[in-house]
Amino acid sequence: MAEEPNPQLAGDEDLERARAFWQENGRSIVAGVLLGIFAIGGWNGWQFWQKSEGENASTLYQNLVSGEIGPAAAASIAGDLMGDYSGSPYAANAALVMAKMSVEAKDYAEASRYLKWVADNAGEEALVHIARLRLAQVAMAENRPDEALLTLQQGGAVAADGPFAARYQELIGDAEEALGNHEAARKAWETSRGLLESGSPSARLVQLKLDNLGKL
Repeated sequence: MAEEPNPQLAGDEDLERARAFWQENGRSIVAGVLLGIFAIGGWNGWQFWQKSEGENASTLYQNLVSGEIGPAAAASIAGDLMGDYSGSPYAANAALVMAKMSVEAKDYAEASRYLKWVADNAGEEALVHIARLRLAQVAMAENRPDEALLTLQQGGAVAADGPFAARYQELIGDAEEALGNHEAARKAWETSRGLLESGSPSARLVQLKLDNLGKL
């Protein structure tokens, strides 16, 4: 008669197999579990840090645009945003606010510094174009149409088919006209007019420039 298996013996064999497996693989299993825990914890921590940093930057920006602080405090806040939160849109927008304030104070050098920072550091393409367009306008205000034209040609090539194309062409026309290049100005303004909605205020302004050019 066949000997019946001993349940206790079978259990002991299973236990020995488990012990041997754990001795051979236990460290790698623990390491894998820990790595998984750290990965989850790290991702959650990164998300929390990003949220916290975003909230801090938002608070600073709201203080900047509150209208309740003076120029020195505004410059300090903008400096903090540009230094500590340079990757956030708040930093670029703060620099644009400071550039506007500098223009109003007729401090064009300081305005240019802020605008160049935005052009070099903003993560959003729209903000880069806004900064370049305003840089050109500052150069024109300082009677430097050649510098304005260079800035516009660099940015205009990138924005040829985008929503900023008409504005680039209009300002290129302004710079060319200031340099005495009437035909180049006409060509740029005509291009700008063609990109604008017919009858819009912007289109009428460009048409006025073309009409005045025809009187020269």
